[in-house]
Amino acid sequence: MADKRIGELPIAPELYSDSLLVAEQQGEARSVRGEVLAGFASRALDDYVRGAGFLLKIGNTATGEAGSEVKVENAGTANRPVLDFTIPRGDPGVSPSVSVSRGERETNVTITDADGPHAFSIPDGKDGAVASFNGRAGVVLPEAGDYAVGDITGLDGALGKKADLVNGIVSDAQLGYATHDIVYYVDASGGSDETGDGTEARPFASLPHALSLLPKNMNNHQYFIYLSEGVHRVGAGLLYVNNFIHGAGNGLCIYRDPRVDINTRPVIDAEIHILNNSSLVNLSDINVQYTGGEPKNQYVFVNGNTGGISISRMDITDDINTKLGTMQITSNGTVSLYAVSISGAATAAVYCGDNQRMNITNCRGSGNAVCYKVGNNAMARPDTLYLSGCSMEGTVEIQKLYNSIVFKNGVMV
Repeated sequence: MADKRIGELPIAPELYSDSLLVAEQQGEARSVRGEVLAGFASRALDDYVRGAGFLLKIGNTATGEAGSEVKVENAGTANRPVLDFTIPRGDPGVSPSVSVSRGERETNVTITDADGPHAFSIPDGKDGAVASFNGRAGVVLPEAGDYAVGDITGLDGALGKKADLVNGIVSDAQLGYATHDIVYYVDASGGSDETGDGTEARPFASLPHALSLLPKNMNNHQYFIYLSEGVHRVGAGLLYVNNFIHGAGNGLCIYRDPRVDINTRPVIDAEIHILNNSSLVNLSDINVQYTGGEPKNQYVFVNGNTGGISISRMDITDDINTKLGTMQITSNGTVSLYAVSISGAATAAVYCGDNQRMNITNCRGSGNAVCYKVGNNAMARPDTLYLSGCSMEGTVEIQKLYNSIVFKNGVMV
């Protein structure tokens, strides 16, 4: 190979993949492509890096002043670089704000961010139509598509079977009649009349509140109120259970909470007046003891109930000489007393008169001069007084005979 001639050639400024070079190999001239030579150089560099122990690390990252330049500094060596970065601070962000205002027929909303305010309006919906009540003829409902609003309490069942038209818009109490069976729980110590809803988890605090939410027209349904253990006091000392109509099955029931031990009955600290119900009324596993001073009437006053009364497993303590009797039961349909125990100083444990039928079973009266005092039956109905298995300290005084009086397994002391 003529070295002189090669040296006289012009120098190439760059080496390309398709460049051709002349090389001597074993005494012969050979051509070498640029890509082959580049491969030789790359492998040689790799061998150098591995042999020198090259290692790159990222060091610290700092925030520089706003508007400054990005800085990268090697805090290590050439073979083991450690790069520290300084990044300039960005522009401060803007937190958006929201304001809301009312117009004549719309709600105005303004959202302000880094780009300025953005405003829009939400128009009001269509006005609802108010339902009207037309006496016993029923309810005049709004046109289809409108919403029934307003207070229609006391309709007393005039809607009939139209509950499906307004159910969910107003409550049963507003409708004035029931659309389903109702169960309420009352816990005098752990419930609340403000935040409770009458469920087991969120019971009411007072029996009068639970009763006030029940529609008077039961509309062929049943009501159940379960009382927790402990004393249930009534603010005015007088509990009214009155004017419930059209009940089915067990009617209106006030019971001991089934979760409470059967031997631990709740105590109602009030006079109980059960009046003018055409639905059956049941009281069971409840004791009564009034501590509010001189009672206005009787501890338990039952009058004018045509739907029937059932009182069972109740202890009544009469510490004050009531006017006529601890229990006064007059002018009712069928009345059943079962396992009722009355003790106290009243003239009579039970005064009853003008009832269609009295069933008194396994009851006990003590400390009373007269256990059962049967008054005049001016209504002259086919009354029957049935006494069975009763223990009585005192007499049975009959002022005017029932058409039929039955004594069975009774013990009079």
